[in-house]
Amino acid sequence: MAVHREKDERLAPFMRMDRCNKISRLSNELLQVRAETRADPLEVLGWDVFFFAVLPRLDARSLAACIAVSSSWRACCISDVLWRPLLSRFLALRAHLPLALLRCSSPFPPHLAYSVAMLDACKAELSPAEMCARVWEMKVKPGFSSLLQSQTCGPYWYSLDPTSLNEAPLLRRFHCDFSITPLQENDPIWGGQESTWKFVKSKQSNGELKKQFVRINSWPQHQVVRLRDGRWCLDNYYASYTTCPDQEENMPSYLKGLKVPCCRRCNPDQIELIKAKI
Repeated sequence: MAVHREKDERLAPFMRMDRCNKISRLSNELLQVRAETRADPLEVLGWDVFFFAVLPRLDARSLAACIAVSSSWRACCISDVLWRPLLSRFLALRAHLPLALLRCSSPFPPHLAYSVAMLDACKAELSPAEMCARVWEMKVKPGFSSLLQSQTCGPYWYSLDPTSLNEAPLLRRFHCDFSITPLQENDPIWGGQESTWKFVKSKQSNGELKKQFVRINSWPQHQVVRLRDGRWCLDNYYASYTTCPDQEENMPSYLKGLKVPCCRRCNPDQIELIKAKI
């Protein structure tokens, strides 16, 4: 009896391990069976509850993920009723409509328009199409000067900037032939001289990352910055150029009624291509 007891004690840990493994395998099998037999929430809840009580609670990312679940889910999740308020809230935070939406002859479905707006919001590099399609505000900086360094246009040029008198800013238009023109008559800074622009890229010290700049005439190059609300800004220590909002609720009064046609030459129509990708 003592021999059998000693043998049982030696085998006890292995028996317990084997029992745990069996329980684990059984649990996994039960979970797999449950997953395979689990009913579709759309079928359990019914279309009305699923569509009107569940889906409206989702954010855009979750709702977009639901589109790929099944064909029945896709039919529900691409509904304009769900995406129209999401699109309106997102665009209300943006200063610009994406060029693809501005150029579209027929309206995009809201779920596709949201995707286009999200892709546009992720852009960090300014394109020639954006340069030419937007109206730009020009502001001269007062700058600073010291005994060691002077970074200012001087009081004369700054005094010609209407914003120094709390008036509407000067407006500029960049063209695809790399010229620049004023949009206002009697522009105090514009003297009829030729003005050109071009893109410039510079490498970082590691030689990998590149920063984008825009050079106007022979002035120091402007760094390209994307603002939080989607506007573009060209900035150096002399002056800054910022795109004007084109959303009605965000548009300043001096821009209302101003129509700026999109340039067909530098902004080819790619609406069908965008739809195909989405």
